[in-house]
Amino acid sequence: MSLSSFTKSLVHCADGSFKNIIIGIQVQNRAVNSVPLQQALTKYGCSIHTRVGLHDVAGNYCSPNGTVIVTCEGEEAPVLEMIKAINGIKGVNSKTIEFDM
Repeated sequence: MSLSSFTKSLVHCADGSFKNIIIGIQVQNRAVNSVPLQQALTKYGCSIHTRVGLHDVAGNYCSPNGTVIVTCEGEEAPVLEMIKAINGIKGVNSKTIEFDM
């Protein structure tokens, strides 16, 4: 894999560096709060490389809470805007992991 194809799945910072940014999102009361979260993720969809949603399911039971894992790509500014938008949703909070490349 060439460096250029490798960096396509990373976040490009204003200073010319690259970061691997992973966002862990906790959603409480999924039935209500997943709607504004989905709207935010759709708005910033071009900054998302991978998105995985997790919640417990057993028989007829679905957990009211869930976790979403997002890996980011593209320019840094919209990624930071997306994180701010996610954290502005009631019942949703996130933690960010950043690896300098």
